[in-house]
Amino acid sequence: MEAAQFKAEVFCWKDLLYRLALRLLNNTSEAEDAVQHTMMNMWQKKDELNKIENVKSFVITALKNDCLNRLKKEKTIERHHGQFGKMQSFSLEVPNGNMLAIIKNEINKLPEKQRLIIQLCDVEGYDTKEIAGIMDIDEGAVRTNLSRARQKVKMQIIKLREYEERKL
Repeated sequence: MEAAQFKAEVFCWKDLLYRLALRLLNNTSEAEDAVQHTMMNMWQKKDELNKIENVKSFVITALKNDCLNRLKKEKTIERHHGQFGKMQSFSLEVPNGNMLAIIKNEINKLPEKQRLIIQLCDVEGYDTKEIAGIMDIDEGAVRTNLSRARQKVKMQIIKLREYEERKL
């Protein structure tokens, strides 16, 4: 695979990869590093990419695995040092009417698999069959996780609204 072909078939997905990495890692610099690491790995495997049927799915899977490895490493370091969470905190002092920020925050609180599925489906627009291929799980599992993720986000928003109404 030549540089121009690599740019057209792999590098074109960098923005999508960044959004997925950011959703999984909740850290902009870590997400950028994960995308860069994935792109470097894909460049090193550029000759093998011609043999792969669905390059996009392959690249997304590679990024997902890199992000999950980073999360495992982070959890190991935190456990070893006795530190608690590096996760970005979200203040409930979000101005009224900023529902998008609240929804993004609630999605970030979901388990990794549900977070990735809701990002791929509701934000990126993939269908369940494509997500199943990317994540290497059954379509039924995708639908189940998507439903559970949406339900959790919905319930948290309802709780937040009820809390705000009680304060008034």
